[in-house]
Formats: sequence, C-alpha cells, structure tokens
Amino acid sequence: MKKYFLATIKTIMLASLAIGLLNTTSFATIQAQESDSPVLNKIKADGKLVLGTSADFPPFEWHLLENGKDTIVGFDVDIAQAIADSLGVELVVEDMNFDSLVAAVKTGRVDMIMAGMNPTEERQKEVDFSDIYHETGFVALVPASKVDEYTEFEQLANLKIGVQKGTAQESFVTEAMTEAAITSMPKNDALIAAMMTNRLDAIIIDQIVAEQFASVNPNIAIANLKVPHEEDGTAIAIAKGNEAFLEEIQAVIAELEESGQLEELFIKNIDLMAGSVE
Repeated sequence: MKKYFLATIKTIMLASLAIGLLNTTSFATIQAQESDSPVLNKIKADGKLVLGTSADFPPFEWHLLENGKDTIVGFDVDIAQAIADSLGVELVVEDMNFDSLVAAVKTGRVDMIMAGMNPTEERQKEVDFSDIYHETGFVALVPASKVDEYTEFEQLANLKIGVQKGTAQESFVTEAMTEAAITSMPKNDALIAAMMTNRLDAIIIDQIVAEQFASVNPNIAIANLKVPHEEDGTAIAIAKGNEAFLEEIQAVIAELEESGQLEELFIKNIDLMAGSVE
C-alpha cells in the first residue's frame, strides 16, 4: 500500500512538472510570436492598420468624390482593406508624398506602404517587401498634339523630362537620360499640369497609370516608343524585423490571387477610374 501511495505521488509530481514545462514552453512560444512583429502587435492592440500611400497613381490609388466626400480609392486600397479585414481591424489611409513613404514606415507613422512601389535594391536595404502583386512597365506620356513626333526613345534624350520624385522612374531617367533636363515633382498631377503649360516635353511614368491619365484627358497621350527599361513589379513595403506581419500580408495576397479576386479588383478600379472623369 505504501509503495502504491509513493508511486502515485511520484506520478502526480511528474505530471505537474510536465504541465509546468508545457505551460512555460507555450508562454515562451507566445512571447516569441509577439516579438516576431512589433508592428503586428501594435496593429492588433490599436485595432487599426495604417496604410501609407501617395494618392495620385490611378488605378492604384487616387482621390474620388463619393457622396460629396473626398475618398481615397484604388486597387492598393482594396488590397489593404482585405488585409485589414483578415486581421480584424479598421483600415486607415494616410496620403503623403511618395518620397516620404519609406521614412514614414521606418518611423512607425504608417504600418505599411502601398503606392505602386517597386522593390528596388536600394529600398530593400531599408524596408522589407511582400511578393510582387502586379507587374508593369514604363512609358512616355506626351502632349497629344505631339504624339506623332516621337517614335524612338532617343528623340527624348535632350528634352525636358518629368518624373515623380522618389520613384523607380526617377532613378531610371537619372541614369539613362543624362543629357535631358530632368524635373522631379512629388505628384503626378503636378507633372501633367507642367507638361500642359509647356514646362515639360514628356513624362516617364508607369504604363498602367499613364493609360488611366490618358483615358480621362484628351490632351495627353502615350508615345508610340519603347522605353528601354525591364518590366517592374509593385509590392507592399513594411518596416524590417516584422516576419509575422509579412506572413499575414503574403497569405492575403496569395488567397486573392488564387481566388481570382486580385484580377477582379484591378478591373474594378480600371472601370471606376474610367467612370470618374470630372
């Protein structure tokens, strides 16, 4: 009887020790998961996902008057909303100049960047990127009255060329068009206004965005020439050291792509842009 009693006590002690070790391990695992992504922890604690963007890049993001209210809409905004829904939080959109976005995500002013941003080698030194979710190329946007004058990229070599500040297009023209007079501006609409008043001869810009601007403005057109730049892709940028957050983003993008919703959202915003001519 005594031996049975001691054996029972020993079994209980071992079980208690095992449970204690399991609880300690679980707690350590939770702590490790939490420390994997300070940004994700902050998003869940605050109940909101803050998206940083430059809302002058249709159909990715732009301002639209809806029911008398200025609203930022677009392909990127819809994807960000899907990510926010997956996390169970509210989406908040912050509009700022493109060249200030990387600093904003690094300092925590915004949680992620979606602005038709290319994951260049230089940017990858400062932030982490998701997989590419859309691929596109560069084109030259010119006044419609002069579109027939430009058939070769070399014809732009000595002209006044505009690009959006901080973009891959700016890096490209700086390296490839050394003889051109290059003007960088924070917003695409400012570049178009400058071209319409003859302060610029052409704008090097993302193809999809150029198509949208040209579709709503009969005074501008895409030049029938090839810009010698390999196709780029756009991705989501977040602060470094947030693997768990990046995994959440990747999972949503993969689900949207596999279900066909990603393409549907893009077409939806193309149509929305076409119907929002002011």
